[in-house]
Amino acid sequence: MEQYDVKLLLALVKSVEGRTDFFKVLVEGPHPELAAFSNAIRGDDDAMVWLFKHDFAWLAILSNACDGDEKAIDWLAEMALQKQTRRAAAARPRGGEVLEVPGKGICLALRDALRRTLSRHDGFRRVETK
Repeated sequence: MEQYDVKLLLALVKSVEGRTDFFKVLVEGPHPELAAFSNAIRGDDDAMVWLFKHDFAWLAILSNACDGDEKAIDWLAEMALQKQTRRAAAARPRGGEVLEVPGKGICLALRDALRRTLSRHDGFRRVETK
């Protein structure tokens, strides 16, 4: 998610929480995949198909992981481990200290928004991952 501007991630958080004004910002902005991701989290099958069709499978898989899909969770964990390994090696330039990851607060806000949204629903339909 670090490739997205902080303002877009904030709009995503609000969109996931159900704010249609922020959803509109995402749809009309340069990254409509975030709007599709927001809808996919809410169980929209068309949004899931759009994500796969437009080469944003990782967002569709993230949506499935939010729904508890074990295969999606395992895939994301593996990708995160690989990325963290590369990042950790690059982030230890001197003395072994780990540098702070930019946008970490936004990622935590998104995580919390996802948890709040998911806690309000009994469950979502899933699109199977391969």
